[in-house]
Amino acid sequence: MAELLIRKKRIISNLNKLKEYSPNNIYVLKANAYGLGIENIVSILKEQNEDFFAVSNIEEAMRVRKIDSGCRVLILGDVDKKDIDLVKTYNFEPTLFSQKQMEKYRGLRVHVSFNTGLNRLGFDEPVDYPNILSVYSHISDAFNKKRVMDQVNRFDEICKNYTNVKKHLFSTEAMLLYPNKYDYCRIGMGLYGFNEGFLKASVLKVKVLQKRSIKKGEYIFYGSKNIAKKDMDIAILELGYKDINIQNACMDMMYMPITEDIGDYVYIDIDSEKQLASLSPYIKRTLI
Repeated sequence: MAELLIRKKRIISNLNKLKEYSPNNIYVLKANAYGLGIENIVSILKEQNEDFFAVSNIEEAMRVRKIDSGCRVLILGDVDKKDIDLVKTYNFEPTLFSQKQMEKYRGLRVHVSFNTGLNRLGFDEPVDYPNILSVYSHISDAFNKKRVMDQVNRFDEICKNYTNVKKHLFSTEAMLLYPNKYDYCRIGMGLYGFNEGFLKASVLKVKVLQKRSIKKGEYIFYGSKNIAKKDMDIAILELGYKDINIQNACMDMMYMPITEDIGDYVYIDIDSEKQLASLSPYIKRTLI
């Protein structure tokens, strides 16, 4: 069975480095904490006295609450009407990003999301709502300074309507590149070591069953889709359909030319420098 080893000391090291840039942060746990396991990451951050987390949906929020009964949990996505009672009972903090949510969220304390250039979720103009915990937006391309400044200026204009409300705009990439003047940063990839300059916080442990040399033009595995574009040495891994989920994100683990007809095993190019895979919740996750 494949095992994802999560290096606690490295996560703490990354946390301390991130806090040199921004002492007050919201730690993002979406996509099962980027594949490392919500329970693992919350337990580590709780020990470090961090208590403000962001998740994608109500299911992830409930997983956080089972571990930490007193922390703040921002829900980035929508909450179904049938789950509003859970929001009230467990003191979750949903995001308001559209007019059609107004009635559903009436009486709740919310964070309000604005579209400043990403063109995903969020209001385009200021809105009136009585119980706003924070206003925020998302940077679309941290490496494009002009676009960042355009979004900062747009966000600042919106914020003039919310003078006594907390604000956050930057995620890890933007925080590392530009001075943060807002109340929080939203930290995800940097914590897990997916940003340059941070420690990789996990390693995939999997058995190599066999190695073999493949000539250019030879086919690999079933069908005719995988054809070697060069002479290459490959390793056959004990990792298959039970471990792989094409839809789930877990970055910088191992490269696999995987398709939807994946079988019991996968192969990797031993000489490949970039190694990526998507790992399902069925892989065992172990803190070390």
